[in-house]
Amino acid sequence: MQFFEIFSQGDLEAIHENVLDILEKTGIVFLYEPALDIFRKAGCRVDGNRVYFPRKLVEEQRRLAPSSFTVYGRTRERDVVFDRDSFVTIPCYGSPYVHHLGEERREGTRDDFIKFTKLTQDSPHLDVASAVPCEMADLPLETRDKEYIRTILELCEKPFVVSKTAGVVKSAFELSSILYGSPEEMKEKPRFLTIVDSLPPLAYDETMTEMLMFCSEYGIPQRIGGLGQSGLTTPVTWPGLLCQMMAESLAGIVLSQLIRPGTPVLINNSSSATDMKTLGLSVGAPESALNCIGTAQMARFYGLPCRSGGAISDSKIVDAQAGAETMMNLMTSAMSGANFILHACGILEAYMVSSLEKFVVDEECCAMVRRILRGAEVNEDTLARQAIDDVGPKGNYLTHKHTTKRYKGLFQPALFNRESYGRWVSGGEKDCAQAARELWQKRIEKFEVPSLGADDLKKLSDYVNS
Repeated sequence: MQFFEIFSQGDLEAIHENVLDILEKTGIVFLYEPALDIFRKAGCRVDGNRVYFPRKLVEEQRRLAPSSFTVYGRTRERDVVFDRDSFVTIPCYGSPYVHHLGEERREGTRDDFIKFTKLTQDSPHLDVASAVPCEMADLPLETRDKEYIRTILELCEKPFVVSKTAGVVKSAFELSSILYGSPEEMKEKPRFLTIVDSLPPLAYDETMTEMLMFCSEYGIPQRIGGLGQSGLTTPVTWPGLLCQMMAESLAGIVLSQLIRPGTPVLINNSSSATDMKTLGLSVGAPESALNCIGTAQMARFYGLPCRSGGAISDSKIVDAQAGAETMMNLMTSAMSGANFILHACGILEAYMVSSLEKFVVDEECCAMVRRILRGAEVNEDTLARQAIDDVGPKGNYLTHKHTTKRYKGLFQPALFNRESYGRWVSGGEKDCAQAARELWQKRIEKFEVPSLGADDLKKLSDYVNS
């Protein structure tokens, strides 16, 4: 399909030249000495913690990253391909709080985590699982990170995304190896990908750099780049913001390729506007959608898949604001050609809150967006010339064979209400959030845990408790 774009080819080239100039003359700070050693050996000028990248090196290394790669699930049907045509969805990630209908906003628990994971497993609209759909604040810190991964592996057959530290990723790698084979087999068929965040403006901290290097060594796919706030941690102008964030992403990508040429990566830029009244992040601002469009264009320019956008909102509850901001961002993600849609379901309050009701509402939005992305093929059958002639003026298509053979191709919502007013009233006058609550509860009740051998379950448990 043709993607919505805002920059001309000349604009993209000008942005790229500015990116190269930033990397060469302004530089990027890396607060991790082993990374600085790698950059020195590659011919970069290193002054303290600041690295200055020769243009030729950037151009050579970015081209080593593959334009497509696969992350593997427990079955072939669960495998996920990332390329420039993908629309890969993953639910809420990293929220410290939850807010479900009829409850107070509170810290997440293991029970919440399990519910989100079960919904992810049985969702036809989500491709990748989240290793932290919400926090497990009721578990001790010393076992919590391992418990994330064990729960995902036990309840979900899909590949997953995990982040935090190199130690957490190492645990994910070792736990996955219990089910999927040796480290060498895991390198050949990665079962998860990671989130490596830059630290705007123009820096990578020790934690993220160490994790980037570990993932590169083991061939673990990485989403590399950060989240900037316009006018606070990036320039307030959008081309300026895009230049800075592309420079940060490319700096990390260069490091990944210097460690292991061909390491799978996605460009990331999840920036949005700063609310100048509060200095807080606003993901529901139209600038969030604008950022997604520009990021997707630059990713195509570089020949790499990207992450941007999502079903994100600043709203505190599942209301009209949540619906409007979510669909703006999700639809823009699809129409601009973003490939990895992190936070595709369940996010409220600018990444701070995960909601079960919003999760299933957002699934409906994902389903509609996927239907739009499929488009429509023009051929003799779809042009319906014979049907139009048969029905003629003032006729009715309802019983015509062209309709009866094809009506099932029309989108049918699982949640959104299309009934008449009278039937809606007789059904209890439920608003969308109430209907969503009933739907997720029914799905949780009917959930069937994927089959996993007793020996594998014991090994996962032993690892967590070791």
